[in-house]
Amino acid sequence: MALDKVYRSTEYPLYNFWFFIHNTTSPLFFTISGLVFAYLLTGKTTEPFFEMKRVRKGFKRVVELLIWGYLLQLDLRGVYNHVFNNIPYDMSWFVAFHVLQSIAVGIFGLLVIYGIQRWIGKVALHWYYLFAALIFFYFNAWLNHTIMHDQAMIAQGLQSTKSFYPTDVPLFIQNMFYGPFSEFSVIRYLEFTLIGGMLGSIIRKNESRIFSYKFILTFAGSGILTLLFAQPVLRYVDVYLNHWKLANAAVHESNTLAIQVLGMIVIFIAMLMLADKFKLIKDSLFLRVGQNTLVIYIVHVIILYGGIFGLGLYPHVLNQSMTPLSAALFSAGFILFFIMLVWVIEGGFRSIKSK
Repeated sequence: MALDKVYRSTEYPLYNFWFFIHNTTSPLFFTISGLVFAYLLTGKTTEPFFEMKRVRKGFKRVVELLIWGYLLQLDLRGVYNHVFNNIPYDMSWFVAFHVLQSIAVGIFGLLVIYGIQRWIGKVALHWYYLFAALIFFYFNAWLNHTIMHDQAMIAQGLQSTKSFYPTDVPLFIQNMFYGPFSEFSVIRYLEFTLIGGMLGSIIRKNESRIFSYKFILTFAGSGILTLLFAQPVLRYVDVYLNHWKLANAAVHESNTLAIQVLGMIVIFIAMLMLADKFKLIKDSLFLRVGQNTLVIYIVHVIILYGGIFGLGLYPHVLNQSMTPLSAALFSAGFILFFIMLVWVIEGGFRSIKSK
């Protein structure tokens, strides 16, 4: 938001590095969310599914995230201008599908699959999550192919608009899949939450071994193999399916970046295991920041994007005009603000409890 467009070029190595990290953050957030939720969900219990505390809490969180997701897209400033200044109020962005809604659907999926596994049994939970994730990776390949086809058709003047899907449904449903405001489509991100659920259930099942070098190296090795062989494997899948007339050419290869990012995330998780093994993460404030991600997300949307109130830093203050140094310093200050916010929140809670 802050960096001047003149610096947004692949000619700059630092920009390339930032862009790569930027493309990794959202999948990482979804994967870790699924991992933590599934780990907490799958503790030993003999209670029926709907009587489990974590299940009830999970469904409550799904509703909470959906409400906050749509509430943050409300524009009270726009409502005021509509009522008092007779300026038309555009409701289209209000029904956009964004991070919180997508995570809510992901958590709902983790809960439903967990319930199915407890009902059917047969195989371990992580296989259920993996199978579901592969289904969504398949549909993500279809979505990538659809988007590329739309872009090509529009560029050639053969169609004027994108072919959103599903057709003839309310906009808020269409945006969940492929619509004009599908910032975090279920098709594009649910698989990361499900893979996180798979990893979380594996870690829960192997709790006594997660700090062993064998377990850590298995995680790291899986990530490295995924990173290195994603493209050739997907290319082979395309050749095989195309030979049997089951899919168009190069459909699944379009998933390469998503699979490679997943490999990077698994490597990162292995690094966290190693750091925890040697007690490198000791700062309790660091952990508390991770425990307050919902608060941080809500406040940052309000400040940056004008969520709810319709007036934020972008584009009024942050209008893509800063130098790299100024943008970096502003970003660092913004992050520091949220660290201090969590420190104040946690300190306030402690002082209240002490009284």
